[in-house]
Amino acid sequence: RPAASGARRDGPRVAILVGGLGVAVNATNEAVARLPGEVTLAFSPYGANLQTQVNRARADGHEVLLQVPMEPYDFPSNDPGPQTLLTSLPADQNTDRLHWALSRFSGYIGVTNFMGGRFAADAAAFRPILQELRARGLVFADDGSSPRTLGPQIAAEIGLGHARGAATIDAVPTAEKIDEALAALEDEAQRSGQALGIASAVPITVERLVRWSRSLDRRGITLVPVSAIITGERAD
Repeated sequence: RPAASGARRDGPRVAILVGGLGVAVNATNEAVARLPGEVTLAFSPYGANLQTQVNRARADGHEVLLQVPMEPYDFPSNDPGPQTLLTSLPADQNTDRLHWALSRFSGYIGVTNFMGGRFAADAAAFRPILQELRARGLVFADDGSSPRTLGPQIAAEIGLGHARGAATIDAVPTAEKIDEALAALEDEAQRSGQALGIASAVPITVERLVRWSRSLDRRGITLVPVSAIITGERAD
């Protein structure tokens, strides 16, 4: 999605990535309908009728990412699903699992991780996945949840367009804490020029994001899709 025509080219930019869509249809429809088109939406590969839901999101102006399940540190106690990318699997099997996820729907500009602390810290496991994304012309948005992630480092090395989340804005899902996290995200954008916030499609988060987005312009902040803050892309 193009950044809004009135977007400031030299001012601070904030992107918001809302994940977990596609599984609960009502919550997905609510997020698609209420959130500004500049908010990027990430869909799980495990939902039903995904293409219909993605088509609706794109028709309403949202960029779409695919959430790929990756191994967390406490796997299998915490299991992202049957097609999870695992450090214990050879590269070809993980690539097959990635292909399964990529085939679930079309229309996404790239991939973001779902969980994946352990997987993202294992260069031997993660690099082939990121190389496959680059070969397909996709981008990678690391949700920033793991301090040990090698995603941005590997992406920069191979010329894969990428971004990294600065904060999960609804880690504590209350109106007060979400508003505080959004204010901190604005501060990060003021310092760095841009910032990516990660969120989930729960009703309280959607409500606070809608309210927050209406007041950004008077504070000099531009809300942009994830593609507007992608770095490190290399054309061969």
